[in-house]
Amino acid sequence: MERSAGLESVILEALVCCCHEGGRSTVRGAELAEISNAVLARRGESLRISPETVGRRLKSLGFRTEPIGSAGNGLWLLGPVRATAHKLAREYEVQQDAMNGCTYCSGSNG
Repeated sequence: MERSAGLESVILEALVCCCHEGGRSTVRGAELAEISNAVLARRGESLRISPETVGRRLKSLGFRTEPIGSAGNGLWLLGPVRATAHKLAREYEVQQDAMNGCTYCSGSNG
């Protein structure tokens, strides 16, 4: 229960959402913070997290952020990152609708 309620689960929910956006190849920490804050607001939470907090939590989850152009640090949404995001989302019991056609949602890839 604690895992699914923590900031990691919120960030993973935001990350998987980005993975499902067609044509998206990167996501910046600032974007993940913005999406995560929307998730928190939808849950009735007043807490707001910063891109730096997102970066630290991503690192604790095993992701390695890197510069994305001049727009700040983030993740390249390559296959291994997408697979890890989906795997961790399942482990953290993140509530999500499986994306039709997403091999990572079905668990058949990774």
